[in-house]
Amino acid sequence: MSFERLTKGDALAWIASLGLLFVTAIDWYSSLLGNAAREIQHDVTVPNGALGSEIPSTVQDQAKLVAQGQEKNLWQLHGGIDRLILIVLLATVICATVAAILRVGAYRYQGTITPSAITAILAALGSLLVLYRIVQQPGDDQVTTLKAGPWLALLALGLICLGASLAWAAEQDGSAYEDEPSPEPATA
Repeated sequence: MSFERLTKGDALAWIASLGLLFVTAIDWYSSLLGNAAREIQHDVTVPNGALGSEIPSTVQDQAKLVAQGQEKNLWQLHGGIDRLILIVLLATVICATVAAILRVGAYRYQGTITPSAITAILAALGSLLVLYRIVQQPGDDQVTTLKAGPWLALLALGLICLGASLAWAAEQDGSAYEDEPSPEPATA
């Protein structure tokens, strides 16, 4: 087992999949009320006087609680499409990791459907689902606001799809196995 066996595509897909896992936990949506509360939290000035530091900290704490109540990440959304997106994104992360582990273990595949191929397909499907969710936001579209989460997820999914496609192409033309002795093919 050697990490030197990883192709550039495998490494890119694996690293981007770890980033995607973190992206699921950052805020995806908020509301106009949540955005206003964040502005209040960051823009409160400290007045002079005996109670000068207590009042702003209380206002900031209350604004922070209101903002946190309005912000949602992918794990906190309960719609059917949101659960499907989460499952597809987690499956993409798992497949990219399995593809990298199997590449390090020098496994070869006889067929055209490899973990890299499955990763590329799942990343493309995940991108379409996230794009749908950007267009069709949860709740009232006039009140719901997008945060950084879906955009970062699209970036990570694009990198995963690119990396997995490169790894898949290297598997198909045999360049992924050039500097290795010929092990027994694994059945997949």
